[in-house]
Amino acid sequence: MKLFVTITISLIVNINFAYAQAKISKWGKLTKFEIELKNISFDKEANAVILGEKADIAIFRGEVYTKYHIKIKILSRKGLDQADISIPYNPKADLESIGKINAQTLNVVNGKVEATKLLASDIYTENSSETHHEKKFTFKNVKIGSVIEYKYTKTSKSVRHLEYWYFQNDIPTLLSVCTVDIPEDLDYRPIYNGSKLKKKYLEESTDKWFLTNLPSIKKEDFVFNHLKYAEGISFQLEGYKELMDVSSNEVKSVQTMTTWKQLSQEIANSERFSSYLSKRKISEKIVSGLNIQKDTLEEVFNYVQNKFIHSNNYGIFPRRPVGKLLGEVNEPADADEINLLLVSLLRNSGIAAYPMLISMRSYGEIMKSYPLLDQFNHLIVYVNYKGVVYYLDASDSESSTTLLPVDCLSQEGYIIDQNFSEWKPIIQSAISKQKVDIKISQLPDKTWKYNYKILLEGYEAQKFINSESTIYSELFEAFETSSPLTRTEYVSKDGGPGIAISSNIILEPESSSVLYLSSDPLSLYPKNPYKNDTRAYPIELDYPFIYEKKITLIVPENLQIVSLADNVNKSLPNDCGSLQIFTKANSSILSSNVKLDMPQMIIPQFFLDRLKQLYQHMVTSSEEMLVLKGL
Repeated sequence: MKLFVTITISLIVNINFAYAQAKISKWGKLTKFEIELKNISFDKEANAVILGEKADIAIFRGEVYTKYHIKIKILSRKGLDQADISIPYNPKADLESIGKINAQTLNVVNGKVEATKLLASDIYTENSSETHHEKKFTFKNVKIGSVIEYKYTKTSKSVRHLEYWYFQNDIPTLLSVCTVDIPEDLDYRPIYNGSKLKKKYLEESTDKWFLTNLPSIKKEDFVFNHLKYAEGISFQLEGYKELMDVSSNEVKSVQTMTTWKQLSQEIANSERFSSYLSKRKISEKIVSGLNIQKDTLEEVFNYVQNKFIHSNNYGIFPRRPVGKLLGEVNEPADADEINLLLVSLLRNSGIAAYPMLISMRSYGEIMKSYPLLDQFNHLIVYVNYKGVVYYLDASDSESSTTLLPVDCLSQEGYIIDQNFSEWKPIIQSAISKQKVDIKISQLPDKTWKYNYKILLEGYEAQKFINSESTIYSELFEAFETSSPLTRTEYVSKDGGPGIAISSNIILEPESSSVLYLSSDPLSLYPKNPYKNDTRAYPIELDYPFIYEKKITLIVPENLQIVSLADNVNKSLPNDCGSLQIFTKANSSILSSNVKLDMPQMIIPQFFLDRLKQLYQHMVTSSEEMLVLKGL
């Protein structure tokens, strides 16, 4: 297979034949191209670059062996942090192990390549948890122009899922290669992520994949997981051949990649999972002891949420049976343990509750064409109660029956049950809203009074509660003339949390024939969060929200309004957002209404310019001065 690459003139002069053949230069060797390389044509600001990286995957006697070789060149002082290396692995039950690590720094001295090798004593192991260890080391004698390289082998017993390979990294990559050597009796399906891989290999059968001249994975605001946009490949065991008769070499094909329905039944019937839902006596005893007085759903949820401390471990299968979990309430509990107990208690309270598998937004996207369990990393609870659907996560101390943690607001979740399974969209019934009402009037002493009333609902109210009320109190306290902040909690029409805040501030008058009044001295929601001119990834909002501001000016009898701000009616395509600003006035009252509606959580990056314009109108509206003059 030939590789056709379009590159700049500066690289054509120095391009090395090895790169054209998708090969990394030999261990301890540097090509002329690698020595002379000083910057990257497609990323001029890069501080370091991966010259080449390779993963050779092979399966032998039921274990997976992956040989890694990585070569990095340091281009600037800021790139020196690439010399600190960490290799993670899961040692639990000997699932993964790291073989001998070879590492060395290559410098060109007087035209010759000199190597500074690391000793075994320079490499150490850090144990973060039972399932997460890291091999760590730092290269020696590293400076601008150095090339660092290391190689090692990882052994894994996980044959069903081979390790994911990312072709992109946090620095530019000139060459990334992945090869597999799989026995004939095993059938693996490659699963591609990224447009380049799909375009190049989706219709091709191969055991070698490589990409060249890959930009770094850019870090941008409003992205939960940058890696889900990176070029990458994974391998799923689809089936294998089993020998039936030695004498005739008769074999049969065994399918391991099941349907979603089969996968659901396997999970629901598994001992660790089903034991939580079948322990009726334990659940009945707990429910009867709650002495529920008001709302059953709320009280059962609060009981489970307050009973355990979350271990910050997420998964699908609980590590302890329910009896042991309840006997060790002072020990941190995993999210799946907490939420499966919640399912059990709700069912024993007569409420239809089901485990729901999700991929948290910081974890990755679900590919529904592949019924793979490892696409999920969390279990929440799906509830249908009095005709209303709820999504619950009792493992999070700040969640509620109407608000999931923001990281759980995935597009869909998969219900697991012994009798049925189903995909369901995750839609929060509680609307998140910030509504600001400002009334401006002139007092007898000619000072100006601004009466603020702020309503926060849904996630906006939760954010205020979690901030211990400092979000607005600090704004008001900046004005010496402000009155004490009053706060009232309420339940919104859709059942979510609500907070009502009010206060006044007084501003001194201007001694001028023309008065310029600020329409909003606190500048509530004036900032434009989108600063960059370009964007690589879609914009991911925390949650859909509505922002409204109403300004009412009572015009004194001796003054008149000089001019009105222009009305605005703008929207983004595909119902991604809209902004309306409408101002009207008569001789005694001026009113201005602003409404920003952002109903979607994901906005395509090619709408960035329009989104920035939308917010710029918001900024302009917030900074607009009310101009009056004497009659």
